[in-house]
Amino acid sequence: MFEDRTFDNILKTMLDSVDTGFDKREGSIIYDALAPAALELAKLYRDLDDMLNQTFADTADREYLIRRAAERRLVPYEATHAVVKGVFNIDVGRGARFSLDKVNFRTIRLEGRQDNTDFYIYTLECEEAGPDGNITGSLIPIDNISDLTYAKVIEIISYGAAEEDTERFRKRYFDSINNIAFGGNIAEYRQWVSAMEGVGGVKVYRADEWQGPGTVKIVITTPENTPPSEELLKRIKEELDPSDLEGEGLGLAPIGHIVTVQGAKSTEINISLVIKTDKTNESLSEDLRQAFCEYIDGLNIRWELEETITLYISHIIAAAISVKGVEDVSEVSINGSPENLELDRESIAVLGELSFEEV
Repeated sequence: MFEDRTFDNILKTMLDSVDTGFDKREGSIIYDALAPAALELAKLYRDLDDMLNQTFADTADREYLIRRAAERRLVPYEATHAVVKGVFNIDVGRGARFSLDKVNFRTIRLEGRQDNTDFYIYTLECEEAGPDGNITGSLIPIDNISDLTYAKVIEIISYGAAEEDTERFRKRYFDSINNIAFGGNIAEYRQWVSAMEGVGGVKVYRADEWQGPGTVKIVITTPENTPPSEELLKRIKEELDPSDLEGEGLGLAPIGHIVTVQGAKSTEINISLVIKTDKTNESLSEDLRQAFCEYIDGLNIRWELEETITLYISHIIAAAISVKGVEDVSEVSINGSPENLELDRESIAVLGELSFEEV
């Protein structure tokens, strides 16, 4: 708004207001007296412009966006802790601590024995909030545990997520204005489910798209844009519409709503292409895979906003060209076809095999 209020423009305006009979050249008394004031005024206008931007939600930085959203009782979702399933050769007890990679886990609940074995299954929670706990592998005990010979995380039950990022929070703020959540409409189901721990994207399907009047289908992904675990789906189902009393309105869902909760399906994406390369990149295969993963992740992030995900041959070429050492790309195919690939609306993409020929 104040882009024209620069030091030079302000100083010129001030000098123009002085009678032409006086010396106004640079270095004169009048010039030297007005220049510092013009500089301070230019800084003031810059600060006013920044203040104006912070006033509106579409341009506000995170701090002021949070203050604006608080007027609608909205706050960013906090970082969550990953919950995993671990297997042990002995009963390690509740509260036992283990390390895996960069994070620590603590046993919180004994689930029972593993089928046809003497091994014990525990639910563990990552002590550090965020996505670092979304891992599987062998556990190392932090405290001495006698007779422990096997300790391993075999499954992620609920994915940990970082604190809600600024742009996602900004979108949720505007959604709260543009889409009125009321009476079990789509906006309210989105609001309920998005706020649940372990949930990333959400799609809601109306009755005539599912099993007729009174039915609602929810499809979700994790914060990592992957299919969710069965445990997470069951937990969300019970919060929305308890299984033993479906349609009774004893969960968040209104009375008469029978809710089905499903996870998004993953569709494997196999890519093949011919590359002209300058032979300078020794990690070409790894870098190509990283570039394609970033492209696919970007599509999956928008899964809940789009009717379907479409992978474009042109975008595959662009991703490949961005890799160091790649000069040209030809004969690109996705799952054996040279055409764009449109997934069904409940599917997210996952990179499968990558094959390429260098020329």
